[in-house]
Formats: sequence, C-alpha cells, structure tokens
Amino acid sequence: MTDLLERLEPDLCLVGHHHRHREAEIAGVQTVSLAPVWERYYTLDPDELTLADHETPAEAEPPP
Repeated sequence: MTDLLERLEPDLCLVGHHHRHREAEIAGVQTVSLAPVWERYYTLDPDELTLADHETPAEAEPPP
C-alpha cells in the first residue's frame, strides 16, 4: 500500500475490509480505515477532504 500511495500521491485514501476505524498518515497521505456501517457512518466534505464520523442509530439493524 505504501508503494501505491507514494506513486499516486492522493490527497486522501479511504480503505475498508478491516472492520475497524483507524486513521494514520502513510507515505504522507491521510489514510482512513472505515468501520462497518452498522457501527458508524461517515460524511465527507469534498472541498476540504475531511471526514466526520457518526454513530449508526441503535434502531438500525446489522446485516444478517
């Protein structure tokens, strides 16, 4: 992943599949591992490339 980020130099990198929210700077790129939607959801400010995370409402059901 570091090689890819160094070559592409994105402003923001969002990744999933790890099922945990984590934030780190990797190769100079803000990288966020997204939590599953049944735990929280995110909104992105496209102008600032900033994420805000929000707890998923308790009445929302997790997937089967």
